Amino acid sequence: MKNKGYKPPRERYGVGTIIAIVAMAAVLIAIVVINIVVLKDNNWQNMFTVMMNDLMSALVIGLFVGIITTILTNHIISVQKNMGRLRKWGITSIGTTLSTAKDINLMFGGKKYPTEIKLMFLTGRVFFQDFELKIIQAMNNGTKVKVLLASGSPQNEQYLDRVCIRYLPDKGKGFYTNEINNVVQKTLDEIKQRSQKPENLEVRHYLDEYQNNLRVATYDYDNGKRISYYWISLQPPNKPAIDISVNHRGKVDWSSDSLDINENLCCQFERSFDELWSRYDPALIEENKQ
Repeated sequence: MKNKGYKPPRERYGVGTIIAIVAMAAVLIAIVVINIVVLKDNNWQNMFTVMMNDLMSALVIGLFVGIITTILTNHIISVQKNMGRLRKWGITSIGTTLSTAKDINLMFGGKKYPTEIKLMFLTGRVFFQDFELKIIQAMNNGTKVKVLLASGSPQNEQYLDRVCIRYLPDKGKGFYTNEINNVVQKTLDEIKQRSQKPENLEVRHYLDEYQNNLRVATYDYDNGKRISYYWISLQPPNKPAIDISVNHRGKVDWSSDSLDINENLCCQFERSFDELWSRYDPALIEENKQ
């Protein structure tokens, strides 16, 4: 009985290779026999030597090409298998955190606008400053924007200082607290003031649960389809995402029969967002104080 996960060793030579070798040997023997028996060629030894030299040259070239082809084929198959696993998890591509024109259009809309955008950052300063107009335009066209940021409250100051020591050791204490409470809050206030539908932007603050930047844009279509696009930034613990991170782009078709939410990385990231969003509902927090 084979152990679980056992894989038999790969055959050294494929069936096709063995057939090719046998075929070449048969042709070579046939030519020699014909020259000796049928044609009675006395110079068959010289011809045999030339043929052997040509055959060896062909074998060397064929062996080299075969090795290169095998390496490339195995690599391609390996990449395809890995991409297959990633697609099962909802990931469509992996690259830098730099947003392409396609990313921006999917995130904020254009001809069609998302029903909802979810954003989670530590502070989000650069993002909100860069995409302020895009956010306003989406809000004006009916998009609900949910934002989760770290709290700049006194009870969270120690946490933010610890993060700052890891990310930006030269900035000193209070840097992130000031950035959230003043710089970022000012940008968010401007977005609400300039938007025709300020109620479409809601911001909530969490305490110490930050792990990764998350951006989600969800579209609802007339045919009942609901599709979400994801941008998940993974970074080292000692660097901010803007400095060094890998961006995982994802897509989930919520109407797909093959969707397994529990096995889908994108769905689980969004579930984490929703849990924090519910936990830091201002009404719930106020209720717990009483």
